[in-house]
Amino acid sequence: MQNLSKLTINQLLLIRRTQDKYKDHLQQIEKGNEVIREIEQKISKRTKAIIVVHYGGQSCDMNDIIQIAQKHNLPIVEDCAHALGSVYKKKKCGNIGKVGCFSFYPTKIITTGEGGMVTTNDFIMAKKIRVLKSQGMDVPPNKREKSAKWKYDIVDLGYNYRLDEIRASLGFSQASRINQINKMRIQIAKQYNKFLKNVKGISIPHVKKDRNHIYHLYTIKVEKDYYLTRDELFLKLHNKGVGTTVQYFPLHLMSYNKKLYPKSDFPNSNKLKDQVLCLPIFPKMTHKQVQYVVSLIK
Repeated sequence: MQNLSKLTINQLLLIRRTQDKYKDHLQQIEKGNEVIREIEQKISKRTKAIIVVHYGGQSCDMNDIIQIAQKHNLPIVEDCAHALGSVYKKKKCGNIGKVGCFSFYPTKIITTGEGGMVTTNDFIMAKKIRVLKSQGMDVPPNKREKSAKWKYDIVDLGYNYRLDEIRASLGFSQASRINQINKMRIQIAKQYNKFLKNVKGISIPHVKKDRNHIYHLYTIKVEKDYYLTRDELFLKLHNKGVGTTVQYFPLHLMSYNKKLYPKSDFPNSNKLKDQVLCLPIFPKMTHKQVQYVVSLIK
């Protein structure tokens, strides 16, 4: 995934493996308990965590995943890049697993230009993250200044992942509007649902009763009985001034990954890569703009 580019290739493939299973639910290819069994079958002695992707703005089936994690004594890491404000059984995404990872890239619910946020209720984990984000320093510059002490130590191999004050202020200025922004996106999605639900060959997002969907993405699936292929529809919309995108092309088919893992097998992703298409959705999108997009799809 584009917003996970700082992870190692092995972590990316682990995330892709998890996402491959959970895109079934998110794109209406539902297999129920079979999906859970497949995840459990992938766990080995080398497995360090279960990483789940709340794709598009709707939570994964976390109860089932929590049971697996507890059974194998594995922490859960939530990829919440699409899920700022998403809720699963009255609990916010990012507050379910041991760690929640959010993105503030310009296309996300709120933005700081670049950067993100990690949430955790684990004190030890929080302390570790604070050290790692600041080049492994045990005492950051602001605390040294306040305490009138200059001395510090490098206690770990860290990174320069600090969010500067300018970007932080940009994000903070939007924080109070997260619910409002999500409500606007939901209303736009409802319009899409109304106009597209009966279009032959188009599958719209499915929302389960025990969670919400904030529609960071509005992803349709182009079925075989639609009169165009997904790529043909993509080009038609592009030629009419409507920008769409495919989220995402499978990682195991990227050139670099294919060299390292030529025998990777992800049948769900292989199928969905030729079907999914993300329609434009943004808070100030007008009813007229939605109707225009729909008119080109019908």
